[in-house]
Amino acid sequence: MTGKKIMKIIGIIIATIILLAGSGIFILVKTIDPNTIKNKITEVVHEKTGRKLEIAGDVSFTFFPWLGVKIEKISLDDSPNFSRAKFAKAKEIGVSVKLLPLIFGRIEAGNLVVKNLNLHLIKNRAGKNNWDNLLISKSKPSTTTKAGKNGSGFTKFTINNIIIDNGNILCHDQQANKKITISNLDLRCKDASLDDPFVIKTSFDISGFAPSLDAEVNARTKITLNIDKKLYELKKLNLKGTLKNKKNKRSSAFSIGTTLALDLKKDILLANDFKLNIASINATGNIKGTNITNQPGFSGDMSIKDSNLDETGKLFDVTPFKKIVDGTLLAKLSISPAITKINGNIKARGVYLDDLHLDNFTTEIAGHSKLIKCNKINFDFYDGKGTGNANIDLQKSTPRINVNMALKNTQMKPVLIDLAKYKKFSGVFTANTNISMHGKSADEILRSLNGNGNILVAKGSYQGVDVPYEVRRAHSILNMKPMPQKTSTPHTNFDKLTMSFNINRGIANTNDLLVDAPDYKVTGKGNINLVSKQLDLALSAYSKNDENFFVPIKITGPYNNPSIRPDAGVMIGQAVKGVLKDAIQKGVGKNLEKVIPEKLKDLLPF
Repeated sequence: MTGKKIMKIIGIIIATIILLAGSGIFILVKTIDPNTIKNKITEVVHEKTGRKLEIAGDVSFTFFPWLGVKIEKISLDDSPNFSRAKFAKAKEIGVSVKLLPLIFGRIEAGNLVVKNLNLHLIKNRAGKNNWDNLLISKSKPSTTTKAGKNGSGFTKFTINNIIIDNGNILCHDQQANKKITISNLDLRCKDASLDDPFVIKTSFDISGFAPSLDAEVNARTKITLNIDKKLYELKKLNLKGTLKNKKNKRSSAFSIGTTLALDLKKDILLANDFKLNIASINATGNIKGTNITNQPGFSGDMSIKDSNLDETGKLFDVTPFKKIVDGTLLAKLSISPAITKINGNIKARGVYLDDLHLDNFTTEIAGHSKLIKCNKINFDFYDGKGTGNANIDLQKSTPRINVNMALKNTQMKPVLIDLAKYKKFSGVFTANTNISMHGKSADEILRSLNGNGNILVAKGSYQGVDVPYEVRRAHSILNMKPMPQKTSTPHTNFDKLTMSFNINRGIANTNDLLVDAPDYKVTGKGNINLVSKQLDLALSAYSKNDENFFVPIKITGPYNNPSIRPDAGVMIGQAVKGVLKDAIQKGVGKNLEKVIPEKLKDLLPF
């Protein structure tokens, strides 16, 4: 017998076996009552999960080359300790299996289709999940079943296509009082297997993961499942989509790329070559997770190159630093049902708030729950140094920040140029402040400012106004003396300026302003409105060479162009005092004091 004939006979035998098996299954399917199938399915589900399964629709079959079953209007009860709502519902579930591989001990499913899936996942206040006991069998396990390569009793298990159409998932964390909703879920798997890598593609909408934000997400990855070793790998995981702010209607594209490796035996997760692009942020790094299934903790590093944070701040409806240059975050984050802890270090070559910049910025961060401390803050600040610490309270929707900061030997002119485009004031200043603030925009933050501090400006100069000249001019007018000569470039130099201040709702008040120069000094009080950027100061200028030399000065108006002029009202009052005093001392008006009104007596210097 030739080899050709042998192959022909083997082919006939195989065809006969398939025909007989197919015919038998066809006859079996045609004679089985669908209600019997319904009862058997609900019985098995209750045995495996302890939950009630309801099938309100039809059960139908397909046969050769596929053995299939389609179940309509199916629902599964939730655990009785959680809610009366359904744990899961679906309009239709269908599965089909190839006959020929089944004969040879392989399961090759054609399609697993789920339509209009609704899934309700709950974590209660005790930290228990409503899916924890879902696959715990209520019956004793069989001791006679021999598992195959993947513990399934079959040498190979594949599904040609897994399809989920229009899925909806509600995740309700009662412990954290948070709900996350996944809607319009569409998922496709091709050649899903427990032996070989396969590709998953999905798209969905998600809301509730962050205040005011929704997202549209598309994802793709190649997944490898090793059930026996509990190893799972997602290669080239790529998420892309759009973030949308429901309040301010802003939106931005984003993308995340990484390779994830999950080892459930060691309970660790690795995210290598992590890349994040959102709005104008570009971040890269590596992340390691430990105790993933119990009390997860994460550690790793994240680097942010030149990133303009303005668009990101608008997207998240906050006003953070406007720009970060070469930033690095080294951190450890641990999460448990009761508390979240973070420890780490932040470094950046440059941090910008509008045009104001902090160079070589470093800090240590430590926090639990939603309270974060930034300790050992250090940065270079316009040829000077800045040090301090800050507390950030994230327990409310608007972050609250308290800052203790010291600035030393900082050049004032470039600070004022970058802060307010103001070029007239120069000097070297030192400051100590304790300030609290909150808000999502620059204006809200300024209006919320409260605190106190003190300032010292050394070797200062004010360009545009010659205060000593104005003082001499006013003195000449009062004493009817020749007018002094003007300087060619009006300016006011001083050795030092000091003052302490209190800030209340964005308005800084001082009562002890002092300007000290070689031949004069100025004292004063008033307020600086940080919100409207207006000055309202009342100063008194004195000569160190003439004890009778005194001129009041009024400074009002905007930062960048204030009005500086002698205070005429005070000057007239001082002149009246002088005249009255001189008249009384010379005996010209012995009885003058008796007829002076009481209010005018307060102006008298004796």
